[in-house]
Amino acid sequence: MIVNNIIPSIKDGKARHIWGASLELSELFEAQQDLERSRGELALQKKALEEKNAALKELIAHIELDKKELKDRIVANVEQVIIPSLEKIRLNKKADTHIEQLRKALEDLTSSFGRKVADSRVKLTSREIEVCNMVKNGLNSKEIASLLNIALHTVEKHRRMARNKLDLANKGINLRTYLNSL
Repeated sequence: MIVNNIIPSIKDGKARHIWGASLELSELFEAQQDLERSRGELALQKKALEEKNAALKELIAHIELDKKELKDRIVANVEQVIIPSLEKIRLNKKADTHIEQLRKALEDLTSSFGRKVADSRVKLTSREIEVCNMVKNGLNSKEIASLLNIALHTVEKHRRMARNKLDLANKGINLRTYLNSL
């Protein structure tokens, strides 16, 4: 594409000279066409992203609803089925401490404690989680050993390992206080 600009020089009513200039605009024309094409592609991509974003928002809302329903079902089952059953057993006054620990563990199931100590980054074993739960509920090592039917030094080992994994070793932080803060 070329643009011409021509101006005649007139003298005595006659054109004596012609002045002119030409400018090649091919690159500019191609750049404008590329820009228009890009704008069209961007508009299509924007529309596709808006549709995907709307679908993603709907999916997230559905997941949140499912999460809430699951939590509500767990809480309802614990409160309406399990805890009343434990209360009936408790009336017999046998294994009272163990049942109390189970009741507290079930309450913790619906709190953030269980999720935090079971966090995959912490990597507590199931026995360490069980010992931590009992420590959290105020039992001493001797009581824990008796309930779990394990040696006292084994309980101390689980407590020590939990402190290390929870990054509490040599920091002067009480394990029970820390666990209750979760």
